[in-house]
Amino acid sequence: MTWMTGTYDPELNLLYWGTGNPNPVLAGEGRPGDNLYTCTIVALNPDTGKLVWYFQPSPHDVHDWDAVQPRCSLALSSRASLASCLGRPVATAFTFWLDRTNGEHLVTAAFIDQTWSSGIDAKGRPIAKPEATPSPDGALVEPGSDGSTNWMAPSFDPQTNLFYVNARRLFSIYYNTVETKAEGWAAATEIFGLTPRCARSITALEK
Repeated sequence: MTWMTGTYDPELNLLYWGTGNPNPVLAGEGRPGDNLYTCTIVALNPDTGKLVWYFQPSPHDVHDWDAVQPRCSLALSSRASLASCLGRPVATAFTFWLDRTNGEHLVTAAFIDQTWSSGIDAKGRPIAKPEATPSPDGALVEPGSDGSTNWMAPSFDPQTNLFYVNARRLFSIYYNTVETKAEGWAAATEIFGLTPRCARSITALEK
C-alpha cells in the first residue's frame, strides 16, 4: 500500500516508490521476519511494472513508520567517486542514501534524536532495540508514531551542498494490548511532543 506520489528518473527510466507498513501494525509477533516489501523503497520499470531493486529501511516495523515519505535524486561524491544517489529521510529519524541505479546502500545517518535503534546493520538498516517493542507495560520511544518527518518534502541545495529536512521531536508510549488474535492496529499508543526543538534539521553531504 502507498499513498504518496512516486519519483520518476528519466535518465534510468525508473520509478521510485515507497510502501506502507505491515499489519497488524503494532503487534509483530504474528508476522515474524522482515515482512519484506512493507516499509520499503522500490524501483520499478515503468514500461513493464517489474521490480528492479528494493531497500527496506524499517524491517519488521512495529511503530507505524512507513516509507512513503518524499525522496530526492541527486549526484554527490562518495568515497572519491561520483555517485547518482537517492536521498530518503523517513519517519524512523534516519536518512538513507542509496545508489539509484541498483539500490545499493551508501550512507545511513540519523537526522534527529532517536531512542529505538542501537546501530546500523551490514545492509545499512537500523537495528531495533528489544526494549523499544510495544509491550503490556508500554515502551517509551522517540520518534513517536507520527514519525520524525512525514509528508514534508526535503530539499537539496547544490550551492551549499546541504540537504534540508523538516523534522520534529515526538515521543510515543507503545502498548501491546493484544489478548487474542491481532488484527488491524492491534495495540495502543499515547503520543506527546517536545516543541522547543521541533525545528528544521539539516544533514550536510560531503562533496
